[in-house]
Amino acid sequence: MLRHPADRPAATALRPAPDHDTSCEPGHRAPNGFADLPGPGRSPAETSWRWCRAGRRKDLAAFESLLAPDAILHTPITDAFRFEGRAEVFMLLTIFFSKVDYLDYHTDVGEGATRVLGFHGRFSRIPFEEYLVLSFDEQHQVRHLVVATRGAAGLTAVFSSLGPDLLAVNHSRWTGRLARLAMPAAMWLVAALDRWVFPLAAPTRNRTDHTTR
Repeated sequence: MLRHPADRPAATALRPAPDHDTSCEPGHRAPNGFADLPGPGRSPAETSWRWCRAGRRKDLAAFESLLAPDAILHTPITDAFRFEGRAEVFMLLTIFFSKVDYLDYHTDVGEGATRVLGFHGRFSRIPFEEYLVLSFDEQHQVRHLVVATRGAAGLTAVFSSLGPDLLAVNHSRWTGRLARLAMPAAMWLVAALDRWVFPLAAPTRNRTDHTTR
C-alpha cells in the first residue's frame, strides 16, 4: 500500500537532493546546474524538475520526451490493469491535462533513481491532492510511475473526469457515454459519504473541535 512520504520511517525518508532547489512553486527559475531544455535531464533530480515545469505549462510534448519507451504507470483506481509503454502513458497524461482545472506542484523530493512529486489540483471545482512516485532508467527518463490520490471525493472526481474518455478511447464511445451518465450519481454518493459519514470515524477530539468552531 502506498504511504505518504511523511509517513515513511526516518531511516528511509526521502529527502531533497543537496545539490539543487527542490521548490516546484510557480515563478522559480531553473536551479543552479539545471538547464531549461527539452528532454530528460542529466540526473533524476533534473528530470523531476522538468516534469514539474511541464505540468505547470501543460506541455505535453515535454512530458512525452521525459517518458522512457517502456514506461509503466500504476493508477490509484484499480489493480486490474496498468498503462504500459510511452504511448499509453502519454494518452493518459493527454486526457488528464485536457480535463484538470488547476494544478500546483508543492513537493519534489528523493534520492538516487527515485523521486516523489506532490501537487494540489482540481477537477470540476473538487480539490484533490496527488503524489507521483517516479523511478528513472539509466538515461534519466521516467520508467515507472505510481500514482496516489488523497481524498475520496477528489479520487472520484479524477476518475469521473478521466474514466469516460478512457473508455471511449479503449472500448467504444457508447461505453464512454454511458459512463459519463453514471458519473454524477457516483460523485453525489461519494460526496455525501465524505461530508456526513466519513467524519464519524474521526477521533472524538476532532469531532469536538469541529463542532465548537
